[in-house]
Amino acid sequence: ARPQSVGGVVRIASQGVAIVVAMDQSSSMSTTDFPADHDTRRISRLEAARETFARFVAGRRDDSIGLTTFANYPDLACPPTLDHRFLIQSVDAVRPARPGDDGTNIGDAIAWSLEALRRTSPSRKVLILLTDGNNAPAVPNPLDPMRAAELARDLGVTLHTIAIGREGGVVHGVDESGRMVAAEREGPNVELLDQLAETTGGRSFRATDADALDGVFQTIDAMEKSQIREEVRTRYDERFA
Repeated sequence: ARPQSVGGVVRIASQGVAIVVAMDQSSSMSTTDFPADHDTRRISRLEAARETFARFVAGRRDDSIGLTTFANYPDLACPPTLDHRFLIQSVDAVRPARPGDDGTNIGDAIAWSLEALRRTSPSRKVLILLTDGNNAPAVPNPLDPMRAAELARDLGVTLHTIAIGREGGVVHGVDESGRMVAAEREGPNVELLDQLAETTGGRSFRATDADALDGVFQTIDAMEKSQIREEVRTRYDERFA
């Protein structure tokens, strides 16, 4: 007869979201214009992005997180994983693109990130696009960013965008001879990033310094949590003598 008793059922509640961050690594991301440490020093945009991303990952131990990098071509640097130590090593290895690969291919970067998210099991899927430039790929037949955002919407993926760095436009200054000069400054296409996020029901953010970027990731961290409950059966206690 083998009499037994069940030790009970333990319910474990945790947070679980699949997240991929698409990080711009074009040469402009090496611009050293991000105030850090209360404005006592300045770091590059890419360095600020790497450091902030690492802190974001550290606070989400139950989430499967991945990293896509892009310039002219996207690259899945780390598929969504719970091995966050390896993920941090992957983001630490991100460097600005070489001259031959320099560009900003937002559409294809979104597509590669969506493919990585599509293979994950959590029902809640989030893509975070971080870029400091306009969509300017130097490759044949790139995917249109708005079409990529529509694909994200159809797949149920929420896209949040972060415009990093100062906006583009005409900048006035003084040259070495003391004359007033005007120059065109490249910057993120804020209007496009707003439209991409809005298409999927996500939010669009702007960050011009390290503290602001950290605040953006904290806001996303608070927004993107989903409750997952699962049952874990405990051992059987044998009652036979």
